[in-house]
Amino acid sequence: MLRQLLLLCLLLSTLQVQAEDFVGVQYVRAYDADTLTVNLKNLPSVFGEELGIRVAGIDAPEIRGKCAQEERLALQARDRVRALLEQAQQIDLVDVERDKYFRVVAKVKVDSRDLSKLLLEEGHAVTYDGGTKSKDWCVLGTEEPVLVWNPWLAWAVAQLFPMLLSGRLLFNRQRKALSIGGRLYRVLLLLVIWNLLLAVGYLICGEWWVFGKL
Repeated sequence: MLRQLLLLCLLLSTLQVQAEDFVGVQYVRAYDADTLTVNLKNLPSVFGEELGIRVAGIDAPEIRGKCAQEERLALQARDRVRALLEQAQQIDLVDVERDKYFRVVAKVKVDSRDLSKLLLEEGHAVTYDGGTKSKDWCVLGTEEPVLVWNPWLAWAVAQLFPMLLSGRLLFNRQRKALSIGGRLYRVLLLLVIWNLLLAVGYLICGEWWVFGKL
């Protein structure tokens, strides 16, 4: 633990004496649209590799968002950033500093284009000055509506089919030979078989198919 603290202190002091810009950094991955991991050149690997970067000036939807709408938008924004950085010829970090959470924050230049500005123009992010986040990504607004099924509601709707058949079994005058008990037995048997089929479908095909989340 002490060694890690010493390394952190050395890294912070290194960043302070280095120039504010890092030219030609190596892209490693993007967790979401505003959180990147890069390798910095001309620094010892213990300091310069796998360095987390917070993209300055923007706030993008969270991968683990508060709703399905935010998570969907987060994946779209992240995939856009990944495509840009994977195809980039040169990636630069400009005005590197630390924010109030002690994260390394920087403007990211992708082939001389400002990544933050590009994401803002495409609607993948909103401006952010480090204060309180004002954007609620769960408010659809002009976005394409997203239908999210409640599993229990979907299950209740699925019961309409056996209920309709049950009505025919109970009130069909052509089945006078069957007693009320016999009819109720058939209704219960129908409900059991139907729900077993739903359960099997859930196990085989998964929640996405059975409960209509696609």
